[in-house]
Amino acid sequence: MQAQPASDQPPGEPPVTEGRKLQPSAVPIWFLNDIGRGIFGFVPILFAGPAALPFVAGLALLMLIAPAIRYSRFRYDIQGNTLIVQGGVLGRWRRVIPRERVQSVDLVQKLRHRAFGVVELRIEAVGGKQTEAALVALAPDEAERIRNWASGDGEQLVEETTAQSPPLAKLSGKDLLIAGITGGRVAVLAALLGYAQEFLGENTFDKVSGYTDRLLPGASLPAVVSVIAAVVITLSLLLSIALTILIYWDFTVRMDEGKLVITRGLLEKRRAQVPLHRVQAIEVNENFIRRPFGLASLSVVVAGYSSEGQDNQESTVLLPLAPRAKAWGIAAQILGANPELASVALKLPPARSLFRKMIAPTILGLAAGIAGLLFLEGPVSATPFALVPLTWVLAWLSWRCSGYALDPGFVLVRAGVLVRKTSIVPETNIQHLQLTRSLFQDRFRLATVRVHIPGTHRNASDLDQLEATRWFRLLGERVT
Repeated sequence: MQAQPASDQPPGEPPVTEGRKLQPSAVPIWFLNDIGRGIFGFVPILFAGPAALPFVAGLALLMLIAPAIRYSRFRYDIQGNTLIVQGGVLGRWRRVIPRERVQSVDLVQKLRHRAFGVVELRIEAVGGKQTEAALVALAPDEAERIRNWASGDGEQLVEETTAQSPPLAKLSGKDLLIAGITGGRVAVLAALLGYAQEFLGENTFDKVSGYTDRLLPGASLPAVVSVIAAVVITLSLLLSIALTILIYWDFTVRMDEGKLVITRGLLEKRRAQVPLHRVQAIEVNENFIRRPFGLASLSVVVAGYSSEGQDNQESTVLLPLAPRAKAWGIAAQILGANPELASVALKLPPARSLFRKMIAPTILGLAAGIAGLLFLEGPVSATPFALVPLTWVLAWLSWRCSGYALDPGFVLVRAGVLVRKTSIVPETNIQHLQLTRSLFQDRFRLATVRVHIPGTHRNASDLDQLEATRWFRLLGERVT
């Protein structure tokens, strides 16, 4: 819920109380969080020379004082079925979170938490755009008490029993290695290389080529490029494997008394708990590397999780890697669907939708090519024309990855280009439907059925208009 000033308490809300304080270790933990977020901002300032030192000193002093003020004002309290969190640094805020709106509860223990013997509890609420309650430093018993309250188990401590439900899936070391190799975390290395180029200057490639030339005297340009490409690919794979191990070490997912319990992490221990009735949909993801080997991953769509931040995106991972049949079986088991859900045949959009997808890229590519011929000189002037066949390939991949189907109680929608994503949406979670036709779609007698679920939507795009209308009416009757 939205923060409200503590002084303006609306009628009917729980009274303002002193509440409980976090552990004192919240101060250094907040300070370390601020340092971690702002460290890259300090680097450009330091390059400005001695004139920036007073500004840096003032900013550092503020980062030291702010966590202490924040700690002195931060309070939380449980009153019946309501969690109240209040705090602020320059201003005051107060959040009131009813238990019935709690969407998920995460226990996080990073290295800084482990150093102080505390844990962080994150509570997400329905429809929230951020973490509604982030209790960054709690004693483990206190965190368990609040977690039990949020789960509807009462505030009493629940003893951990050895008779846990068998895991739906558990990753081995071999699984983590394969997941790292095929996970496609190359974008992380690309971002680091881009950031390095900002400081090395525009002649970064020349410097790297110079180093390579000293290692390989007399090497040709293709050889130098090959060596650089090999180094980048190797670093990408090593980085992807390392991050996968750090994030998903000891990954286990269980169904326990109407809840999904996901544990993972090597240096940072995490335990996410999501009520099954809060799961809006499940996605089966198959990238172009894993697809030939019959591998897939699962992610869960939970309306309470904000899409912002890497932490929340990783928290929605239901299974990082599994054989495709096993991934579909787990998805069906969680959603209570037919175990043969994976064998449901998804229907491709009509072939004329492929031509519709190719129109806009073709026009843009030809326009760019003509502009190149007019304003550029030499062989490079015709380069933009090469983009046209590339866009045709991407359009064909997008068409081949598309599909839709109705199964009793579920809607299946597939889309993607390099990553094929199949969304399994229970009909009970559908809020409303839309039937749309764009100008280009109308020309090709196509339409789109948009399925809205809490927090997001899925599109069955470029259906035949008659098929889309029939599908829309049939699904509307079933949902009603």
